[in-house]
Amino acid sequence: MSLPCPRCGDTLKEEQAQDVVLSACASCGGLWLDPHGAARVSEALCAWAREVADAAVRGAGSGVLRLPPEPAALAVADAASGGATRRPDQDRTIDCPVCAEILIRGKVSGVEIDRCPDHGAWYDRDELRKIAQAMQGLAVEGRRPAQQQGQGAAQQRGEAQQRGQAQQPARPAPAGQAPRQEQPRREQPQKAPPRKPPERQAPRRDPAPRPARPQPPSSSDSSDALEVAVTVGAIIVDLLSLFG
Repeated sequence: MSLPCPRCGDTLKEEQAQDVVLSACASCGGLWLDPHGAARVSEALCAWAREVADAAVRGAGSGVLRLPPEPAALAVADAASGGATRRPDQDRTIDCPVCAEILIRGKVSGVEIDRCPDHGAWYDRDELRKIAQAMQGLAVEGRRPAQQQGQGAAQQRGEAQQRGQAQQPARPAPAGQAPRQEQPRREQPQKAPPRKPPERQAPRRDPAPRPARPQPPSSSDSSDALEVAVTVGAIIVDLLSLFG
């Protein structure tokens, strides 16, 4: 059964992306997903974000980030957005195309979408792509070494302090007075301290060499795993809360 577009009223066209059916609007570029389709797309995005995080770790040494293939639903969303001919007001409330109830606004990775708790979710033009980009950024940032993050923050603080010192204006001299010139200070000669007779020192013995202690394993792997778990976990909470 063809559904009307909740945003512009045109008829939605069903598109197949692997095992997910998406209803796309050729006029405004939006997408409608039923609960099954929304859950499948959420799972695909979360799995893709984990692969992006792993790719960021592998590329940290070489400086080359090789991203994994994107979920098929993003290609359908991009095609619908690219062929859109209308730009309706996305701030206006819309109704569910199945039950005609007002859709509820919710945020996923900072992007607002409209959903019906019983029948599905509506993604306006480019919203699914924005969610994927936000997830990619979180996955890559969460896997960046903490030392690099600290160095970047320290560099930013140093640059801000330099800008603040450069912007401080010099104090003008009072009216009717010539600018004060600082006189060079005369350095007072310092008296040399009295010399002490040298003390006799006992002969020095070299200590016996101690066996080297085994170094504990590096915690970078465990910290990286914790960071990506927290990052992807926050994304999964956002996505699953849509139909919780």
